[in-house]
Amino acid sequence: MASYLKDLSKLYTENVNINGTTEHATSYMYAPMDYREEMEEVNLPLEGAQLIGAILTEDSRKTLLEHFPPMFSNVRAHHVTIAFKPDEETLEKYQHLIGQQIEIPVFGIVKDAKSQVLLVHCPSENPHPHITISFAENSSAKYSNELAATQPGQKVMPLTLQAVVTLAAA
Repeated sequence: MASYLKDLSKLYTENVNINGTTEHATSYMYAPMDYREEMEEVNLPLEGAQLIGAILTEDSRKTLLEHFPPMFSNVRAHHVTIAFKPDEETLEKYQHLIGQQIEIPVFGIVKDAKSQVLLVHCPSENPHPHITISFAENSSAKYSNELAATQPGQKVMPLTLQAVVTLAAA
């Protein structure tokens, strides 16, 4: 068991129906707080690690939403996934970043009838790091991965956001 910083944003889990089967989903609900002061050190077992993410600071989330108003009712705009369900090797790869505040440059936006996504530069296991701004009722945050991977981005005015790298557990 390694020592990590646990994300204190509101993490919730729910059972969702995907193609007729029930899946257990873990997601963030943004909680306005100063993460540098509100984080505490805890021991998380490897099997509990669900996500390494760069969680936007409250000020950066506000800036993001001012520059890119949500197009859809499901608004996220709170993190970049660095690694989803990281294995031990991936945890070791990013361990030096956990608890650190990092800069996330925004370089593009992709949107369609289902989702609105910012393209960013951020260390990530995802070949297309992004921030899901919002998505339609008939879509999901997961669709943002497909959109970021398959659609060319439109350039945007340079913007750099601040985030704290955290490890979230179920």
